[in-house]
Amino acid sequence: KYKKTSIKEFNELYDLLMKNLEMIKAPYINTIYDNEILNKNLNVLKSENIAIIMFLDSFKKLMYNKINFRTFELAYKRIIDELPFESDLIKENLNVLFEELSLKIIETENIKRNYYEQIEILFQVLGEISEIREYSLKKNRLLGDLSILIGKKLNLDELALKGLYYGALVHDIGKSFIPDEILLKSEPLNEKEWKIIKRHTKYGFLLLKNINVYPFSVISKIVLTHHEKWNGSGYPYGLSEDEIPIESRIVSLIDTFISLITDKPYRKAYSLDEALEIIKSERGKSFDPKLVDIFVKNYNEIKKLVE
Repeated sequence: KYKKTSIKEFNELYDLLMKNLEMIKAPYINTIYDNEILNKNLNVLKSENIAIIMFLDSFKKLMYNKINFRTFELAYKRIIDELPFESDLIKENLNVLFEELSLKIIETENIKRNYYEQIEILFQVLGEISEIREYSLKKNRLLGDLSILIGKKLNLDELALKGLYYGALVHDIGKSFIPDEILLKSEPLNEKEWKIIKRHTKYGFLLLKNINVYPFSVISKIVLTHHEKWNGSGYPYGLSEDEIPIESRIVSLIDTFISLITDKPYRKAYSLDEALEIIKSERGKSFDPKLVDIFVKNYNEIKKLVE
């Protein structure tokens, strides 16, 4: 039995599909027992059944993003052109079904595209707000660009890279709740102040945890775990190695690098080469060894982006 989802557009598509399938079944229900001619055309009936099954299979793949709309359209045309149809009504209903689904899919895609664009704009703004007290906007975007560079070297797909990029931009959004006198303090933090600073990962997570649309759903995880360390000495949960999401491991490394080459209230910026040596020294400690190796291998490309 079909259980409705939380996605209104998908439910409408499913209901539309079921309605038209009932129309497709009509010729069989009314004639299967009375019309002896059908028994002589068993092969044609099999072909028509195959056509319906192929149509449904293609539609299912489209709904689960296994194929794009163009591939679905070509599959439909191949069904209509290559398979024999004894019943004109079946062929006509398939045509109607395809046309209605096409319009609905295009409408849904436009809604989804606009929704995604609005979310991306939101995260751009949040990223700028979250870093405005510590970094320039240029360095905030550099953090996203360098994270993408590492992600591409790992062959992350386009959607995963999108989630990584916006996660990098807003990873410190929780610092918006940390007082300036602690966040921008020029002297070493005391134990109480350090505990307050550490809370920013959970503050940020609570702010973003209900965004569950992929790939943006990964962002709250990045916000929560970007201070975890490869050897388990990080916070807030002391996760280690592959327990830490790969996106968080990337952002952790790049965030540290950007921080090292940036002036802070309590120290001057390190040079690029000095920062590289610090990153290398933390291989297998703070950072995933594989990511450090990728960073070092592509250092010249990274240097060009920074400069």
